[in-house]
Amino acid sequence: MSTSGKKNAASMIDDLIKDTIDLSGDIQWWRIHLARIDTILKELDKSETDRNAIVLYRCASYMRRYNGFEYHDRTIDQLKNAGFFRLLRKKGVADTHTEYDARIRRTLLNIEEGSNQIYYNLNFFQNRIVDAGIFLLSPFISTWTH
Repeated sequence: MSTSGKKNAASMIDDLIKDTIDLSGDIQWWRIHLARIDTILKELDKSETDRNAIVLYRCASYMRRYNGFEYHDRTIDQLKNAGFFRLLRKKGVADTHTEYDARIRRTLLNIEEGSNQIYYNLNFFQNRIVDAGIFLLSPFISTWTH
């Protein structure tokens, strides 16, 4: 393998490692986010007098946050733009990289399209159960942690 081939391979591995780290962090973030949704639903199932308003408002305030996957495509874009994939002797290697890139881009597009509808519904839901103005007025909001 040529020196530039080794550099490209090392760079691609670095991008894949970054993708893996980012995805692992996103999975943890979404687990916490889903737990907050469960907490909201449990609080809403309670009678109004038994609800913990602070917990409900705190969890609801996090619903407008979003943690998106960052695709590290620096190397694959360089390789595609330079026509490097057509030079590979092993067709399967180029196909695998191209398929990975296409799958990630398609998934990100689907997430983007779906998130607009989800956040519209989420904002509608949040505005019906909580007074968003309370977030600006409450001194204890700044002390909340994840």
